[in-house]
Amino acid sequence: MATATGPVNCVLITTGVSYVSVQDTATNRAVPFILWNSLDGQPSSTWEIENMWVSMLKDARNNGKVVTVNSVSDTSAIISSVQI
Repeated sequence: MATATGPVNCVLITTGVSYVSVQDTATNRAVPFILWNSLDGQPSSTWEIENMWVSMLKDARNNGKVVTVNSVSDTSAIISSVQI
């Protein structure tokens, strides 16, 4: 699982795709993650969790909070969890 901890650089929401970039404090590099890549066919519970992540990440970006974002695997950018 890939992990990045640091401040949120940006949150980009578009139709069907959403990204977030975290400035990892361990490497001082921006790490991009994918919140979702399609809204088609997702169960409502998944959609609700992803909306909650967007709210948390926007709040962290706006207020300078540190987040930890985990992806589903070391070779994937798809988010599995968000912690503030």
